[in-house]
Amino acid sequence: MIGIPVEEIASGLSDISTIYESIDELEQALKLLEKALKIYNDAPGQQSTIAGIEAQMGVLHYIGKLFGLGS
Repeated sequence: MIGIPVEEIASGLSDISTIYESIDELEQALKLLEKALKIYNDAPGQQSTIAGIEAQMGVLHYIGKLFGLGS
């Protein structure tokens, strides 16, 4: 997108994933986190953010398995 920093797009995807998580749409939340992760992987100095996203993805996978939600 022209004029929008890629980090803002990735942050928005991460924020929207939280909304999906809150309504138990874990698969959609994971898809958005994966997209955000791909963007952040190409941006320098984002190791902490990447670690946070990976941790959240792990939590979603765990919740999905715990409650049999197919994640």
